[in-house]
Amino acid sequence: MRACFKLILFAIGMLAVTVNAISGSSNIDRLLLTIHEQLVQGKVVVVYQMRNDDKNSEQYADWASHLNDFATEHNAYYQFHQATKVVNDNLNSQKINTDGSYTLFLKEGEPSYFYPDVTVEIMVYMAVDHAYAGRLSKNSRIFLPDEIKVRLE
Repeated sequence: MRACFKLILFAIGMLAVTVNAISGSSNIDRLLLTIHEQLVQGKVVVVYQMRNDDKNSEQYADWASHLNDFATEHNAYYQFHQATKVVNDNLNSQKINTDGSYTLFLKEGEPSYFYPDVTVEIMVYMAVDHAYAGRLSKNSRIFLPDEIKVRLE
């Protein structure tokens, strides 16, 4: 009986180690797992980085306003995440420059889009939304960011 109890405790311990290894040992590593889960659920994942953290600047205000407005209106289908070092290292290893501000749009089975600057026009968000919905017009196509191939691992 004691051997069986020890075996059960060992199995529980191994399961905990495996789960920790899969999910990552830090919150930053867990972001990649969260992104993968959201993509599998059919969500559009938006990863952003804003280098200008001066909350009193007009650029920051415009960026934050458009991001928040779009996120509020599209929160059922979109998930937003601030970039982390792990995400940036992953993108940099794929020759995607993360030195500045950017917005990355991801959707399972669809093209990924990378906007390599501060997104201060709501039309950028709308163009990607229209592209993913299959209703991209000629006029909104001009606001569509560059299509890229990316893997977040």
